[in-house]
Amino acid sequence: MRVVDGEIVEARIEIEGAPRAGAVVPARLKQVRPQALAETDDWTFLLPAGAAGKSEGAAIFIEVTREPIPGAEPWKRPLGRIVDGPAAAPLEDAGTIAFPSPTTRLSRPAGPT
Repeated sequence: MRVVDGEIVEARIEIEGAPRAGAVVPARLKQVRPQALAETDDWTFLLPAGAAGKSEGAAIFIEVTREPIPGAEPWKRPLGRIVDGPAAAPLEDAGTIAFPSPTTRLSRPAGPT
């Protein structure tokens, strides 16, 4: 949540246990046609770009492009896209850094030049 002048200007609602957008997760390709679907242990992802060149049952990695929306309707499924593998390192949660600032977490100690 981000607050400016005592007013909430940005917020994020997360569903407990749901994969976050941008996460790369292992999955199995459940269905190729008419809509490509991939499954993890807990979620079924719709793959709008399809699964060209992949066979049903194949082990894949998907990047979450939209988190699930609460409700039973099929269009509320989480969305994903097939990627080559997991990300190199997970990103930390974002924070706010004032700029300019006399101290910042991004500064490095001066070293020899």
